[in-house]
Amino acid sequence: MRGETNSSAGVFGETTDDLASQSEWAAFVYSLVPFLGVLFVPVAFVISLVKVLTATHPRGRQRSLYFLLAAAASFGMQFLLWWLLYVVPELQRGI
Repeated sequence: MRGETNSSAGVFGETTDDLASQSEWAAFVYSLVPFLGVLFVPVAFVISLVKVLTATHPRGRQRSLYFLLAAAASFGMQFLLWWLLYVVPELQRGI
Protein backbone atom coordinates (compact mmCIF):
# COMPACT_ATOMS: atom_id res chain seq x y z
CA MET A 1 0.00 0.00 0.00
CA ARG A 2 2.92 2.33 0.49
CA GLY A 3 3.80 4.34 -2.57
CA GLU A 4 0.39 3.82 -4.20
CA THR A 5 -1.86 6.72 -4.99
CA ASN A 6 -5.62 6.76 -5.05
CA SER A 7 -5.95 7.76 -8.67
CA SER A 8 -8.57 6.76 -11.19
CA ALA A 9 -6.00 7.15 -13.98
CA GLY A 10 -5.13 3.47 -13.68
CA VAL A 11 -8.73 2.46 -14.28
CA PHE A 12 -9.95 5.05 -16.78
CA GLY A 13 -6.69 6.04 -18.46
CA GLU A 14 -5.12 9.45 -18.58
CA THR A 15 -7.41 12.34 -17.85
CA THR A 16 -7.80 15.10 -20.36
CA ASP A 17 -9.15 18.55 -19.75
CA ASP A 18 -10.56 19.30 -23.17
CA LEU A 19 -14.28 19.83 -23.54
CA ALA A 20 -14.72 17.15 -26.20
CA SER A 21 -13.33 14.41 -23.94
CA GLN A 22 -15.49 15.51 -21.04
CA SER A 23 -18.57 15.63 -23.27
CA GLU A 24 -17.73 12.23 -24.69
CA TRP A 25 -17.45 10.73 -21.20
CA ALA A 26 -20.65 12.41 -19.94
CA ALA A 27 -22.71 11.28 -22.94
CA PHE A 28 -21.45 7.72 -22.54
CA VAL A 29 -22.24 7.64 -18.81
CA TYR A 30 -25.73 9.02 -19.40
CA SER A 31 -26.29 6.48 -22.17
CA LEU A 32 -26.02 3.73 -19.55
CA VAL A 33 -29.25 4.83 -17.83
CA PRO A 34 -31.95 2.24 -18.61
CA PHE A 35 -34.59 3.41 -21.12
CA LEU A 36 -33.67 7.12 -20.86
CA GLY A 37 -30.11 6.49 -22.02
CA VAL A 38 -31.27 5.85 -25.58
CA LEU A 39 -31.42 9.65 -25.96
CA PHE A 40 -27.70 9.96 -25.23
CA VAL A 41 -26.40 7.06 -27.32
CA PRO A 42 -26.38 9.06 -30.60
CA VAL A 43 -24.61 11.95 -28.86
CA ALA A 44 -21.92 9.63 -27.49
CA PHE A 45 -21.59 7.92 -30.86
CA VAL A 46 -21.22 11.17 -32.84
CA ILE A 47 -18.74 12.76 -30.43
CA SER A 48 -16.62 9.59 -30.37
CA LEU A 49 -16.72 9.26 -34.15
CA VAL A 50 -15.64 12.86 -34.66
CA LYS A 51 -12.82 12.43 -32.15
CA VAL A 52 -11.65 9.21 -33.84
CA LEU A 53 -11.51 10.97 -37.20
CA THR A 54 -9.83 14.15 -35.94
CA ALA A 55 -7.51 12.89 -33.17
CA THR A 56 -3.89 13.85 -33.64
CA HIS A 57 -2.44 11.63 -30.93
CA PRO A 58 -2.71 7.84 -31.35
CA ARG A 59 -3.59 7.38 -27.66
CA GLY A 60 -6.49 9.83 -28.00
CA ARG A 61 -7.73 8.04 -31.11
CA GLN A 62 -7.56 4.69 -29.32
CA ARG A 63 -9.48 6.01 -26.31
CA SER A 64 -12.17 7.49 -28.55
CA LEU A 65 -12.43 4.22 -30.43
CA TYR A 66 -13.06 2.43 -27.12
CA PHE A 67 -15.80 4.94 -26.34
CA LEU A 68 -17.26 4.38 -29.81
CA LEU A 69 -17.41 0.63 -29.23
CA ALA A 70 -18.86 1.15 -25.75
CA ALA A 71 -21.55 3.44 -27.20
CA ALA A 72 -22.43 0.74 -29.72
CA ALA A 73 -22.69 -1.82 -26.90
CA SER A 74 -24.82 0.60 -24.91
CA PHE A 75 -27.12 0.99 -27.92
CA GLY A 76 -27.49 -2.79 -28.08
CA MET A 77 -28.47 -2.94 -24.42
CA GLN A 78 -30.93 -0.06 -24.82
CA PHE A 79 -32.47 -1.77 -27.85
CA LEU A 80 -32.84 -5.00 -25.85
CA LEU A 81 -34.54 -3.17 -22.96
CA TRP A 82 -36.99 -1.40 -25.25
CA TRP A 83 -37.71 -4.67 -27.08
CA LEU A 84 -38.42 -6.40 -23.76
CA LEU A 85 -40.74 -3.57 -22.81
CA TYR A 86 -42.78 -4.43 -25.90
CA VAL A 87 -42.49 -8.23 -25.79
CA VAL A 88 -43.34 -8.92 -22.13
CA PRO A 89 -46.93 -7.62 -22.35
CA GLU A 90 -47.39 -9.51 -25.63
CA LEU A 91 -46.23 -12.72 -23.98
CA GLN A 92 -48.59 -12.15 -21.08
CA ARG A 93 -51.56 -11.88 -23.44
CA GLY A 94 -50.66 -15.22 -24.98
CA ILE A 95 -50.61 -17.07 -21.66
